Amino acid sequence: MIMMRPMGTRLKIAMLLMAVLIMAYTGQGRAGSRSDVGVNRSAEVDVDLRISIPTVLHLRVGSPGHTIDTVSFNVTDIPEHQPTVRGNYSPMVVIQSNGSRFRNVELTADSFQPLRGTFATMPMSTISWEGTGDFSGSQGRFDGSTHQLVIRFGGRGRWRGTFNFTYTNTYGYPPDSYRGTVTYTLSAP
Repeated sequence: MIMMRPMGTRLKIAMLLMAVLIMAYTGQGRAGSRSDVGVNRSAEVDVDLRISIPTVLHLRVGSPGHTIDTVSFNVTDIPEHQPTVRGNYSPMVVIQSNGSRFRNVELTADSFQPLRGTFATMPMSTISWEGTGDFSGSQGRFDGSTHQLVIRFGGRGRWRGTFNFTYTNTYGYPPDSYRGTVTYTLSAP
């Protein structure tokens, strides 16, 4: 009866080393490597290692998950008595980027579609925002474009804060419930 033992770790390493040396000696496997073959007590082999990490951007506006949060404005009086109305919700904004510190990260807003009521539409320019936390200093009014710059950062880091929204009350639109969506995009142009 012949019994075979499992191959030992040292034997596996020796066979692997022999295969590498044979490939190096015969000209195979030369991409990015150097071989040292000869009658030596030790052999040295260099291997170039390359790790490619892509730029990763993360953006969260509002609640975690796939929820679209709603900001409502409770208009209760005429513009003279209530010229602006603050939104009832200030969504949390989180931006993360592992990009190059020499490359900017930009948050833009698409406010092209107007606010729609039953019988009328209202431009998004009636809504303005102001950032808090790491977004302090970011403020403006939606301009109705598809690519409005909201804020720009140096390429690597984590930024957190909120956006406070305000509606500018006016006589220009009939009483109704108006709805619209602003889409934010994070990019590293």
